Amino acid sequence: MTRPTALWLLAALVAMGAAARAYLLTSRSLWFDEAFSWRLIQFPLPEMLTRAAADVHPPLYYLLLKAWAFVFASSLLSLRSFSVVFAAASIATAYLFTSYATRSRGTGLLAACLLALSGFQIQYAWEARMYTLGIFLVLLCSWLLLKGIREGKMKWWLAYALLATAFAYVHYFAFFSLAAHGLYVLGYLLIQTRGRLGELMQWRQTWLSFGAAALVVLLLAPWLPTLLAQNARVQENYWIPPIGGWTIPDTFYRMFAPTPSIPDHSGFVPIARAALPLAAVLTLWFIAAARSQGPRDGRLLIVLAGGVPFVIAIIISSVSRSLYQ
Repeated sequence: MTRPTALWLLAALVAMGAAARAYLLTSRSLWFDEAFSWRLIQFPLPEMLTRAAADVHPPLYYLLLKAWAFVFASSLLSLRSFSVVFAAASIATAYLFTSYATRSRGTGLLAACLLALSGFQIQYAWEARMYTLGIFLVLLCSWLLLKGIREGKMKWWLAYALLATAFAYVHYFAFFSLAAHGLYVLGYLLIQTRGRLGELMQWRQTWLSFGAAALVVLLLAPWLPTLLAQNARVQENYWIPPIGGWTIPDTFYRMFAPTPSIPDHSGFVPIARAALPLAAVLTLWFIAAARSQGPRDGRLLIVLAGGVPFVIAIIISSVSRSLYQ
């Protein structure tokens, strides 16, 4: 497939995805979390940051939303359009990352198509919250990480560190994705140097990657006391239900058929309906992994970035307070 053809198809997917997310965008009234976003950005900047620290989320989304509202006002259409813009950008970034990771424009278009048509993604693009911004950032961070690995240039590692920090300041689940990235880099370095410590310490990539990680830690350090205080408040006033046997199948079901209610699990047909998307996704995953001829480094990053955050959330939710929702 030629590059112009791929870009035209991508433009069509982005337009289709944006239209699906913008359809009847203002037909639903603000719900509680969206109203919180709207109210928070009404305060002067210093007070807004103080109140954001008293919330359970980091502040970057609210800062960006306030800047957006300064330009486009704070109407319901404007607030939700901010999410739609990043949802549409995420479709393009899914292509950017996946096509680069696999060296295949067709695979990149498939990833963009799946994201554009995902009911789960459409549902959350309707909300004046930080979710689509987080999706955009994790895809862009993954692309920058792979650029740094493959090209070994400081500019890519620096860009990765800055965007990874921004991602963590948007939503704390970023730490799960950054853990996947760290595991990927560590594995890559050990494989390339065959675990030889001397060679590992002399390799430029080692110091670039460690430097990027150190910069992320340094930039997040000022917010750490606030993060710990927020976590303590969350533990005292908890609302997420414990993880159960249907939690994972329901996740994949809602990716294709979003619903505000818990799917019915009584009877064979509802059970099959809920479990079928999970089985289909896993089957396609293994078939694609078996048949893929793309570069191994890109395939490994896709697998780890897609799977590790799920696994971490499931493990934590199974042994401690549930955070999987």
